[in-house]
Amino acid sequence: MASPAPASPEPALKDVAGSIYGPIIAAQLDQERARKSSIDTRCAAVVTSSGVLLGLFTGLLTLIEGKDFHPPLGLLIPLALAYALFVGAGVAAIAASAYGNTIEGFGEVRVPNLRAWVAGWTSPASASAGLQVANELLNLLSVLRGKNLKKWRILLGAVIAEIGAVIAFVAILFTQIVR
Repeated sequence: MASPAPASPEPALKDVAGSIYGPIIAAQLDQERARKSSIDTRCAAVVTSSGVLLGLFTGLLTLIEGKDFHPPLGLLIPLALAYALFVGAGVAAIAASAYGNTIEGFGEVRVPNLRAWVAGWTSPASASAGLQVANELLNLLSVLRGKNLKKWRILLGAVIAEIGAVIAFVAILFTQIVR
């Protein structure tokens, strides 16, 4: 009776295509993390610029009209709109920056998964271990891309609101200067 053929050992990670794909996945993750950082920086810029512009335009209006200025009813609505747009831009930018800014929120590899990998620390770098890591990283990449897109959309809304506020204030200042 013939004995069964011995099972062939699992190939080492360096001997499989995953050794080529892994660095590409890692580079994509780095790019998404850089994109997130860039979005967060732009959010901070919108918050800062909204506050500065609001103060600047209010100061210019006060300079043009004097400190005892009581705007006519026809000017109250555009003023309220401009103020609301500046505040809305700042709030939206804060919300965009805060969105998903927790470890769980951005889908980082969970500690129990990392602990499971540590249990096999001394085993050879096998293709199945590389596949486990690649799947975790791809899940993370998927979450990062989705959240970054949502953050970007919220930030875009904040920028549009800020532009609208600037246009409203410029129109208000123009009408006050020309009258």
